Amino acid sequence: MRRVTVIALVVAGLGAALVAAPLIVSSRLSDARIAERFGAWTGESVTVSGEPVVRLLPAPAVELKRVVVSNPAGAGGEPYATIPAVKVSLDLLALLAGDVAIRELELVEPTIRLSAFARRGVDAAPGQHGPG
Repeated sequence: MRRVTVIALVVAGLGAALVAAPLIVSSRLSDARIAERFGAWTGESVTVSGEPVVRLLPAPAVELKRVVVSNPAGAGGEPYATIPAVKVSLDLLALLAGDVAIRELELVEPTIRLSAFARRGVDAAPGQHGPG
């Protein structure tokens, strides 16, 4: 009898977590945090203009739509990258703790533009602005 009670409590807890997860994982909060982390990796500003798609099963994930990575300061012109979609797999335990931990990030059909700078050479990677 005790074993059945423990199993019932575990199942109820998992069910409650699945019901509460959408409240914990606000799509607005997650896309802002993911864009912030992505921007930190690239060294440039990242904006998301599309509505995010949040999936909890079989594993938590977010798909960000219409993502733009800006050019380095002073470069002007077209953005460094435009990405129709970014698929992000998230860590469930981190989400339940209120944090966003990215497990995998996939860029879907990105367009990347390399710019030549008069004094800096070629900007081959965001955050690395060439010599001088």
